[in-house]
Parts: sequence; C-alpha cells; structure tokens
Amino acid sequence: MVGLLPRGVEPGTTEQERDAAAAVLGGQTAAALRLVEEELGLERALLVAADEPLPEQEHIDLPLVRDGVEWAVLRVVGANAAQRTANPLVRSLITRLVLDGMVADVGGIGTEGGDRAAVAQVLADNSLEMVLQPIVELDSGRIVGVEALSRFPADTNRSTEGWFALAAAAGLGVELEAAALRRAVTVIEDLPDGVYLSVNLSPRALLSPELQEILAEVDLENVVLEITEHARVADYQALADVLQPFRARGARVAVDDTGSGFASLRHVLRLEPEIVKLDSSLTHHIDGDAVLRALGYTLKAFAGAIGAETVAEGIENERELYALRFLGVPYGQGFFLHEALDIDPATWPDGMRSAGPAVGDR
Repeated sequence: MVGLLPRGVEPGTTEQERDAAAAVLGGQTAAALRLVEEELGLERALLVAADEPLPEQEHIDLPLVRDGVEWAVLRVVGANAAQRTANPLVRSLITRLVLDGMVADVGGIGTEGGDRAAVAQVLADNSLEMVLQPIVELDSGRIVGVEALSRFPADTNRSTEGWFALAAAAGLGVELEAAALRRAVTVIEDLPDGVYLSVNLSPRALLSPELQEILAEVDLENVVLEITEHARVADYQALADVLQPFRARGARVAVDDTGSGFASLRHVLRLEPEIVKLDSSLTHHIDGDAVLRALGYTLKAFAGAIGAETVAEGIENERELYALRFLGVPYGQGFFLHEALDIDPATWPDGMRSAGPAVGDR
C-alpha cells in the first residue's frame, strides 16, 4: 500500500483531513512510492511530517533534499529497511524519483511567488548563458560531440538543476527549456563535420508546440535529443510520434541519466535510442566499486544489443577513465576529459576541427 502524508499535516488530525491533504499529491508521486516499495521489497513507503509519531514496525526516515533544501521526509517501512536503503546511490535515486513525482503532481514543491519571479526575470532579461561540454572518444581523446549546458546568473546559490526544477514547479518549465534550446541551436552551423550537438529536453517539453516549432526550424543532421531517464513518460506512443519526424530529418535520440532511475531498461526499450548515456552517479567511483562496474557493463551490453552507443557522464579522474575503457565504454564526458567550451566558435580548440563518424549514427 502506498501512503501519502505531506509535511505540515499535524499528528492527530482526523482521517478525513489526512485524506484531503494526501489528495494534493496524486498519481506521479504515488507511482514513485510504489516503485520504491516494489524495487526495494518494502512493506510501505510514505511521505510524513517531520514530527509524525514513529511506527512500531522496522523503518527508517529519509530526508528528501534537492538544491540544498529539505522538501519532504520519506518513511520506508519493512524488514531490513535501513540496510535496503543504506547505499548512497540508492538514496540518491529515491530522492530524485519521489521529488520529480511531487513536482509533476502539484506543479511545485514549496514554490513561492518570489521564486517564480526569479525565473521570469531570467527569461525577460535573456540572462541564460550556455557552455558546451565536449564528448570524447575515450581511446583517442577525439571530440565527437558537445552537450549544451545552461548557466544562470552567478549571484545566486541555486544549481542549474535547481533552476529547472524551480521553473517546472513555477509553471515555467517549458518556457525555460525553450529559451535554453534557442540558445543552444545557434552553434549548429559552426560545428565541424563529425561533431554533434546534444541538447537536454524533458518529455513534457518535447510534447509542447513551442519546442517542436524551434526544432522544426533547424538542421537536425548533427543534433542529439537527450531525454532524461528519471523523468516519467505518461504516454510513450505520443512521445514516439513527436520524435518520429525529427528522426526522419536526421536527429538521434539519447536516453540521459541511464542508471539513475528504477525503470531504466524498460524506459530505454520504449524510446529505442541511438545513444545511451550512463549517469554520473554510476560513473563516480566505478573504479573501486564492483557493483557499479557490473551495472555499467550490463548497461553497456544492453545498449549494444539494441544497436545503441554508450556515453559515460561525469568522468572525474584517470581511474574512472581506465575502468570505463576496460569495460568497453567507447565515449565519455566530464571535466577530467575536457573543460567546458564557450559558445563562441572563435574560442574552440583545434580538436573541434577533427572529422569523424557521428556517435550513434546507425
């Protein structure tokens, strides 16, 4: 059974009052909690108030923190609950999954008018900047692509992920993604042969007319559309229908953050991507963790079986690089491999002029 008890519901309230509060969080949050239960073999997973009375059953309370803010407390109940959630990677996946569900259901988690105004100001001022993170062939170091990464005003403490989460919560998510996409596609004409542009898009944004209009106006032969793995897709057929004309014009699809959610393989199968990107939470410390290496090898083999290439994200040191090369992962990105590039082509290194076959080009 999935329980939903939002923070702020006082202990001792009537069952009717609790049901009314729980109704604020709907299907996506419930689905996320159900996945937590099923995948970890737990009796129950529910959101609770910080001062909620403790149950008699074995349990553990996990704070759900994003962008430095504790948004909720997740209580997992069941035998060996603490051991089942002891792995930091597991806790990171749970946090991402449940908070994304909350955003989808209530249009925000604790969003204030001032926060919406901050996003609106970024859009009005056109102050969103862009850098390009090179994607390289791990054996040769040759640059094969660049991922467009958004950068926000430096006078705030909010991370890039935090800005997009805030925009989604404020009802401006599609608008912010559209602004980022418009900025990113300006480099397409300047990219050399064999180097592609990868842009991050949520399923919701891809289904919007605004994003579709932007993509309809650009050459997609060297464009990869990255769809995040931890964002739930309500209708895979609708998403496939939207992607089909873009693919027909040469665009390739990548599943981003693979390994960061509970439905990885099913998600990848439904999207049929040309590129599978291994999440940085899997890449970090892969050299010293046999479980991570096994998962990385499995996902790499799975990608190969469906005809997709593999790109490892977040490579931070030489040990991780060697481990990924040993596993046969052909491509990767991270600040250890190459610093981010300015969007101005005049500043690009000679390596951006190397021609070669496009990654994921079937």
